[in-house]
Amino acid sequence: MGFEIVVVDVFKLGDGRTLFSCEAVSAPPFIRPCACTLHIDGKPISVVHIDGEDLPHPNRTGLRVVSTRASVAIDRTKLEGKAYRLVCRDDT
Repeated sequence: MGFEIVVVDVFKLGDGRTLFSCEAVSAPPFIRPCACTLHIDGKPISVVHIDGEDLPHPNRTGLRVVSTRASVAIDRTKLEGKAYRLVCRDDT
């Protein structure tokens, strides 16, 4: 089962990880590690391997947080005025 999440905010951590704060369009109760396609304004840009969900909770509503150790060329300033989505077609 795949899923889609809308990126609301991005945080770069000192350990090299990037955190994506997201709203789930469709997502399982727990987001496991998988390869996702990063879409900007509906166009696929790159494939990002996410390490899974940080602070998981089975009954979570609202914002979700996923992280990656991959190099991601976006930051908070680039989010303004653009639609960023992470789309995973196969979360196995």
